[in-house]
Amino acid sequence: MNDPLSRSAVLAGAQCVRRLWLEAHATNPTGHPEARRVRRDQGRRVEALAQEKFPGGIAISWGPEAAAQTAAAMADPATQTVYKGVFDTGDIRVRVDIMRRRADGWELVDVRSGLKVKRGNLVDIGLQIAVLGALDIRVVDAHVAHLRRGAKAGAIHPDTHLRVVRVTDRVIPFVIPDTAPWRAVLSLEDEPAIEPGVQCGVPWRCPYLSHCGPSASSPHASPPAGAREAADRGEDWFGRDLLAVVPQGPVHSLDFEAFQPSLPEHPDIVPFDAVPFLWVIRTTGEPLSTSFLGVEPDPRRAFTESLLAALADDLPILVWSDYESKTLGRMAKLFPDLGPAIHDVRERIFDLHAPVRSGFWSAALGGMYSVKAVAGAFDRDFSYRDLAIRNGRDAALLALGIRRGLVSEDVRADLVAYCDRDVVAVQVIHEGLLKVLQAPAQGD
Repeated sequence: MNDPLSRSAVLAGAQCVRRLWLEAHATNPTGHPEARRVRRDQGRRVEALAQEKFPGGIAISWGPEAAAQTAAAMADPATQTVYKGVFDTGDIRVRVDIMRRRADGWELVDVRSGLKVKRGNLVDIGLQIAVLGALDIRVVDAHVAHLRRGAKAGAIHPDTHLRVVRVTDRVIPFVIPDTAPWRAVLSLEDEPAIEPGVQCGVPWRCPYLSHCGPSASSPHASPPAGAREAADRGEDWFGRDLLAVVPQGPVHSLDFEAFQPSLPEHPDIVPFDAVPFLWVIRTTGEPLSTSFLGVEPDPRRAFTESLLAALADDLPILVWSDYESKTLGRMAKLFPDLGPAIHDVRERIFDLHAPVRSGFWSAALGGMYSVKAVAGAFDRDFSYRDLAIRNGRDAALLALGIRRGLVSEDVRADLVAYCDRDVVAVQVIHEGLLKVLQAPAQGD
């Protein structure tokens, strides 16, 4: 007999069988297994807050008898609330965050660590209700409990940090499928050849999108009008406006990393406020990078002061996006005494992303303009594959994990290496543009 498919497997299969296969056979899409531990910890903290909101429930522990324990708890008229109940049809198994008894049935509460109800949440609840219905459990009301936007810094309490939204009339019905074709896919040794398409973003963005490649519907998959002639010749295209603004001479290249704690430990940090904890700088002609890493409860002052000291000269500062400038703007408001020095640094920042996105095209981009994709278009050997951490979301989670004692202190070196690779990517792009400028005259 086959094991029941999990809720996550069913939702993955409903989106794309290639994702279903990858979930079962591929490595963690985030690239760092310890990040999953921190993400689960984040979720458990929000679940605990929701259970404070709806107290007095019976908690079901995960295990072989969980479904039977859930059924027994719900059959007892004295049970008013069940936490993390497990429901198993024999083919599909789901775990429901909170079930509350009503006179005419049960109320379902789905707990989310985000700031709003998303379409994917409504599909997920539809699946939960379908499984419960198959077990003759009547759901008469459904809510999403999510974190409250605009919660103030200070003590965390469910009334101030949690919002409960009724979604009964918005739930997207889910028809339980015949899972036999999915099980056949799961038994394959090789990854199914499913081309990227609209399914990659519906009802949520697939975490394997970068693995599978861009959809043909990507707005940057085809060259813009000015680049089509070069594309037809199999060449990269550089617009004159881009080449005219590229900084020349020695420069700094800079990257930040920040975490956004949903339930901050520090009383001065607002939930989901971006807290910068890591910067790396490389300077033209210098073989080594300079960096700062702080994972204490509030590293913002030390982060900012050390950065200002490292950028005390007058060289231009290259970044990829406006994130660094906006972050420094927030630090200037937080630390008014550092405002003038921060202003001077912001005046020297040059964002390469905006002019490159409008003035450069290459088939090697694959329709994407991330710093990774663009650096890879300039240097085909450039990669993040050798790194333990390969994306900013994992970096943020792992920094939180260090603070909470969930991951090894050895991850500090991995964090700096990841941020440094982003800085190297900016250098690769800048050097590639300078080579174009130094080459014979280019047309656009």
